[in-house]
Amino acid sequence: MLNRNRKNSISHENLSQILERLKKASELSKAPAVLSRTEKKAILHRRAGKLSQKISEEETKNDLEVIEFTLGGETYAVETVFLKEVFHMREITPMPLTPAFVKGIINLRGNIISVLDLRVIFGLNGGNISNYDRVIILQDRDMTFGILADEIRGIKRLSLENSSQSLADLSAEREKYLKAVTSSRVVVLDGGKLLNDRSLIVNDEQTTKS
Repeated sequence: MLNRNRKNSISHENLSQILERLKKASELSKAPAVLSRTEKKAILHRRAGKLSQKISEEETKNDLEVIEFTLGGETYAVETVFLKEVFHMREITPMPLTPAFVKGIINLRGNIISVLDLRVIFGLNGGNISNYDRVIILQDRDMTFGILADEIRGIKRLSLENSSQSLADLSAEREKYLKAVTSSRVVVLDGGKLLNDRSLIVNDEQTTKS
């Protein structure tokens, strides 16, 4: 009974003091903790890492992985997503009654593949076919063909930052297949447009025309 009476006899003044202490304790718990130098460095390092990752992701969005090659003294590229392989050409069989840009066919491990000369399509100056020894095999879900190249420069990553969608000295045919022109004047061709252009497809009707 005595203990119960003491609890019930807390004065209004004591209650105010208790509430004040609780308020201060709550404010202290919300106050920022004092960090050591090591903890501050760790936090800054984590923030820098997240920022670097974000910047890297943004840069990647503007990058393309391509196979780079030359034609008629100019540098071209096609995204590797359309690249099947680079083939060392030993011989090519001419196809009669086909457009001039069709240089012939090759046998790639039992598969007969047409080989196109983009220099003819683009109206570029070029040498004899004997100057070539590499064929870039392009492929998507429905089509496969090869394109000749003067030189293969390899697989590279190209930045499309500050790239152009056109150049004054590009012919209409090159504009047709253009994806971008980089700041270093590499002409990136749209592999999808090349592979899906019906005018580039050689079929039986073309080879039987007189």
